[in-house]
Amino acid sequence: MKQLPLKIPRHEQLEEGFKEWLSLLGYAESTTYNLPHHLRELLHWIEQEKLNLNQLNPENISSYYNYLQHRTRQRTPGTLSNNYLQKHQQSIRLFINYLQITEQENIELPSTLPRSKIPIPTVLSKAEIQELYAVCSKDTLGQRDQIILHMHYGCGLRRTEAFSLDIGDVIKEKHLLYVRKGKAGKERYVPIPYEIEQDLTDYVNQGRKELLKNTKENALFINTRGKRLSGQSLQLRLKKLIYQTTITKTISLHTLRHSIATHLHQSGMKLEDIALFLGHKSLESTQLYTHLKEEE
Repeated sequence: MKQLPLKIPRHEQLEEGFKEWLSLLGYAESTTYNLPHHLRELLHWIEQEKLNLNQLNPENISSYYNYLQHRTRQRTPGTLSNNYLQKHQQSIRLFINYLQITEQENIELPSTLPRSKIPIPTVLSKAEIQELYAVCSKDTLGQRDQIILHMHYGCGLRRTEAFSLDIGDVIKEKHLLYVRKGKAGKERYVPIPYEIEQDLTDYVNQGRKELLKNTKENALFINTRGKRLSGQSLQLRLKKLIYQTTITKTISLHTLRHSIATHLHQSGMKLEDIALFLGHKSLESTQLYTHLKEEE
């Protein structure tokens, strides 16, 4: 129930942080969209019951679920369907796991709501990253493939952010990338690592010009017709590179982003700096990488 009002600012922040956390874990877009709305109903109920979040226990979580079982639908007669109730259960379980993993609250689940297993994002080792770079060919498309890897691994961009880059977003004199279309429309500047600056300059001055074919396209990544390369095409180029390696993991461009964040944390970078680098709204999302570090 996305229209329910929340009066406590922290509850608004928790809803947003939970949504970002689900996205970070790789849940489907529909799940990332819908579960925070179910969470809003729980937070609204907590406010109506005049409870504090740290007062949640198995008994009042069961009371909330009992309330859901008897709540009438908004648009049609009758109570909530079993499928809808299961989505609420999933939201409750994952939210409690989110609070525990991000070390905000330690809330116990009732036995009727068994703990769900949290998916851990796939991360490539540094050797696997090097293998991806090694299979990039020396021709124009290989040069572009190398920059695709640089943008998603070296600069930690999301696919949409990389796809949306224009040539003017490369601010060479300041060694920065201007990310105009970050998540939720948030803009940010990303440092261009020294070791990839020359590769980026070579691509802009050579490979990109060869692909441009005298068109007036502003995109950084362009296809063989001189037009902006689509987000799907970026993913397909990565897939082609994977086929040439010994990597057996199922990965996407977002895996490269997870990988650079994990490697930065392993090297000792502070979570606050990683959050700024990735464009996270909340530090809680970035805390996932402390657990990935422990897995290595």
